[in-house]
Amino acid sequence: MVSDSLPKQWLKSNCLRNGIDIFQKIKALGYNCVSFYTHWALHEGKPGDFSAEGIFGYEEFFKAAAEAGIYLIARPGPYINAEVSGGGFPGWLQRVPGTLRTADKTYLDATDNYMANIGAIIAEAQITNGGPVILVQPENEYTSFTDDEEPDQDYFIYVEEQLRRAGIVVPLISNEAFAAGYVTPDTKADIDIYGFDGYPLGFDCANPQTWPDQALSSGYADSHAEFGGGTPFSILEFQGGSFDPWGGWGFAQCQELVNYEFERVFYKNNFAQGVTILNLYMTWGGTNWGNLGHPGGYTSYDYAAVISEERLVDREKYSEAKLEANFIQASPAYLTAQYQNSTNINGSYTGNADLAVTALYGNVTKFFVIRHAAFNSLENTDYTITLPTNSGNLTIPQLGGKLSLNGRDSKYHVTDYDVGGVNLLYSTAEIFTWKKYGDKRVLVVYGGPNEEHELAVSEGGKAETIEGSDVTTSTKNGATVLHFTTSPERRVVKLENDLYVYLLGESLGLSFGMYVC
Repeated sequence: MVSDSLPKQWLKSNCLRNGIDIFQKIKALGYNCVSFYTHWALHEGKPGDFSAEGIFGYEEFFKAAAEAGIYLIARPGPYINAEVSGGGFPGWLQRVPGTLRTADKTYLDATDNYMANIGAIIAEAQITNGGPVILVQPENEYTSFTDDEEPDQDYFIYVEEQLRRAGIVVPLISNEAFAAGYVTPDTKADIDIYGFDGYPLGFDCANPQTWPDQALSSGYADSHAEFGGGTPFSILEFQGGSFDPWGGWGFAQCQELVNYEFERVFYKNNFAQGVTILNLYMTWGGTNWGNLGHPGGYTSYDYAAVISEERLVDREKYSEAKLEANFIQASPAYLTAQYQNSTNINGSYTGNADLAVTALYGNVTKFFVIRHAAFNSLENTDYTITLPTNSGNLTIPQLGGKLSLNGRDSKYHVTDYDVGGVNLLYSTAEIFTWKKYGDKRVLVVYGGPNEEHELAVSEGGKAETIEGSDVTTSTKNGATVLHFTTSPERRVVKLENDLYVYLLGESLGLSFGMYVC
C-alpha cells in the first residue's frame, strides 16, 4: 500500500513501474488491449469537488500502457458495478432524491461534474491525440430498468452526450449483461459498437468440476447478427475467473473451476463463432484496498485470473491463454473469416456424432474448431477428419493412424494457412506462431501429450529432421506431409523451401522463453 506522505515523484515513478509490470505481462500473453474502470466515488468524495491527483491520477497509467504497446478501453460509468462498493457511486449520492440510472434530472445533474472531468482526462489520452485509448464504454451492463419493460434510452443518450461534450471522439461501445438488444446501433440510443457479456460457468466455486450441460453457448454469433448492426462482433466481458464471497471456497478452488480446460473449450468456442473483440474479466484482479470492494467480497480480488493477485504468472491458465492469443495474433486471416453456422452440427467433417466441428471460412484460409458434441464430456475420442483444401477434400491423417480429442478439450485445425508466403495445406497440430526472416520461415506447432498429428506443406520439397526423431515424412499430391506423435522432446524439420517446422508437445510447457534461431 502506498502512503500519501511519500514524495509525489516517487509515487509517480512507482506507479509507472507497477503499471508497466502488469501491462508487459498482459502483452506477453499476446493480448493487445486492456479495459479499465474509473471510480466516481474516488474522484468526487464531496459533491462538486473532483480530484484526480497523485495516486488517483491517470498520466502514469496511460504512459505505462503506451510504453508496453497496449491499447485501452475506458469504462467511466457513471455506474460501473465491478464488485466495488455501491457500483462506484459516491456515498453522498444517497442524499440525491432522483432515481438512479435513469433520465431523472436530479440524478443526471449529480453526474455532470464527474463525467465532464473524467471524460476530459480520457479524451486527452485518445488514440486521436497520440494516446492509447481506442474505445469508451458508457454506463455498464445497462440491462435493468424501472418499468421492467423498456430501457431508459434517454438516460443512455445523456451519458453518451456527456462523453462527447467532454471531447470523446473514438467509438462508444456497450456491454449488456446478456445479449438482450436493449441498446444497439438500431435503437434510439444508437451505440457505435454493440457488445454483451458472458459468464457461462457462473461463480459456483463449491463445485469446480461441474460444467452444466447448457453452459456452452452456440448462439453468440446469432445474437451479434441480430443486434450488432454490422459492427465488430464484441464480447466486452467474458469469464476469466470468479469472485469469491465471504465464507466462500477460496480462490484456489475458483481456479479449478475456471482453469486451462475452461479456456480451451469456452474461449475457442467464442473464436469459432468469429468474435473480434474479446475482453476477459479479469486478467488481473489485484486487491481491494480501503473498503473499495462491495460488502459481499473481501480484501483479495484475485478472481482466479491468469495473473495472480501478487502479479505472478505461474498458473497453468496463463500458459493456455498465451497459446490461444498468440495463434490469433499470428493469424490475420481470422479477422475476415466468416462463421459457418450450418457446419456446427454433430458429426460434420468427421462422420462421428460424438464430435462437433465449427468452421470459419476466409477467402483462402479456413479455420475449424473441433470439440465433443457434449462439450463437458470426459471421454477420449479417436477420429479422422475430411477438410476442404486447395488440393480438394482431404481425409486426414493421410499417412495412417488416428487423431484424438481428450475430454474437456478442443482444437484448431487449419487449411491453406499462409506462413510468410508458404502455404500450409493443413495442420491438425495447433499453431503457436510463425515468423519470416528474409528467405527463412519458422513455424511453431504443438499438441497435447502423446497425441498423433499431421500437417502438410504445399511444394515443400524434401523434408529433413534436423533435431529430434520419429517424424514420418512423405509426399502426397505435391505436398510434403509430416506425421508425428507429440512428446516432451522438441523436434525440428527443415523443408526444402526453407521452412523450419518446430514440433512441440506438452502444450502447457509453451510459456517458456522459446528460441527459434
